[in-house]
Amino acid sequence: HDAHRAAIARLGELVAQLPSPDADPAVATLGQGIAKLVADLDAHMRIEDEVLFARYDAPRAPIVA
Repeated sequence: HDAHRAAIARLGELVAQLPSPDADPAVATLGQGIAKLVADLDAHMRIEDEVLFARYDAPRAPIVA
């Protein structure tokens, strides 16, 4: 997820260069959409890290033949 976090940070840098949302309603709408996207991605990555990947990282008992 490091690459995704870097891409999200870069997206934030690009959004910061847009005109003020107060000056252009389209920019405000775009900003709201991007904020939702980032929140959804953060939730997705958190669930993967804390739940899904944790299941496969748990130590397993050795198989006895």
